[in-house]
Amino acid sequence: MTDLLVSMRPASLADVDRIVAIHADAFHQTFLAAFGRKRYQDGLRVMADVWRRQGAVGLHGMWVAEHDGTVVGTITMRSRLPHWTPPSMPVEWVFMRALGVLRGLYALNALSFIEHHVMTNELYITDVAVDRAYQRHGVGRAMLAHAMHYAEHHQLNLVSLYVDAANKPALALYQGSGFYVVRTHHSFMGWWVLGQARWLLLRRTVVALAVNEHVSMQS
Repeated sequence: MTDLLVSMRPASLADVDRIVAIHADAFHQTFLAAFGRKRYQDGLRVMADVWRRQGAVGLHGMWVAEHDGTVVGTITMRSRLPHWTPPSMPVEWVFMRALGVLRGLYALNALSFIEHHVMTNELYITDVAVDRAYQRHGVGRAMLAHAMHYAEHHQLNLVSLYVDAANKPALALYQGSGFYVVRTHHSFMGWWVLGQARWLLLRRTVVALAVNEHVSMQS
């Protein structure tokens, strides 16, 4: 299939509903496990509410891919660069208030069961998601290329991410983009919540990169 021409920009509060919709489809099983069938829609509303309450700082590190003015994908990049102030509003309070104490705490753990210590020379990627209607058109590759350019621009020489070992399409995308398996992480929480205990840490070393015509870089 023909690759789409996409541009990358930092996510804004105006994108929240679109981001939640894309994530709800891409991470449906995770969200279903976190919120349960009866509270699923409540959970999605809570996620949107958290971002809006936190303001722009809550979306720090998340970028969106746009095609013809439509947000078609997301990618979040974390590093130890000293330009980020953590949100002051406690996420736990919003989740527990909306979903109840037990469900709220369970949902938070289910959504963040893999902890990764980001090294000083590393860019860590999460939330890689592409709208179903735009999949297989190079959007995922364009977002990964953007992450590599971002890492190079900020002199970070490693880019890392986790992927479910059973997610063969995602694994093929990452390995086709130059990522290699560093180690296997066995997660009890991942097994308990999703039935998947094996998660792969993938990594790619940053080298001098040519400009990708499919991505416009905004610092």
